[in-house]
Amino acid sequence: MKNKILVFRYILASLVFTFLIVGCQESGLIEKKVENESQQENQDLGVQMKNAQMRKIPIPPEFESDFTSNYNEYKTQVKVILEDGTNFKGYMSIKIGKDNKLVGMQLSKNIIDKTRNDTDFLKNYVNSNNLESLKGDHADCITTCEEDAEHPGWCKAGCWAETVGTALLGVAAVIAIFV
Repeated sequence: MKNKILVFRYILASLVFTFLIVGCQESGLIEKKVENESQQENQDLGVQMKNAQMRKIPIPPEFESDFTSNYNEYKTQVKVILEDGTNFKGYMSIKIGKDNKLVGMQLSKNIIDKTRNDTDFLKNYVNSNNLESLKGDHADCITTCEEDAEHPGWCKAGCWAETVGTALLGVAAVIAIFV
């Protein structure tokens, strides 16, 4: 009887061990699959942005960073909502210096075309006496990112998307869609 109990325990322990090994291997496969999907999404975004014919946006001196070699770059899809309620997707690439100012910005051609703005829209907006309100709202957003955000860099990129939405004529909102 004792031998049967020992054999039963041995079989049970072997089954448990087998399930644990298989479970750990499957968990590793799941993690690799998620990692591969994330890498694929980033590659897809890069390809989509390349095909979107990105346009360089001139930066007003008030928003231009002195840290041209020390910055973080954020590439994201954005949803643009026009004042008439129509919306479409485009792309944005933002380089943010360590001083939270811009090193560079690019928008997809479709954003420029569909909003009927030119690439100087940000400079034009600043030059039309909107600088103080733009700086205040933008500064508040950046401060909130630094104090409260789990991912401050992406939060700041969202602030810049919001600022672009404010400066683009005929646009109700620009919402960053982080993939």
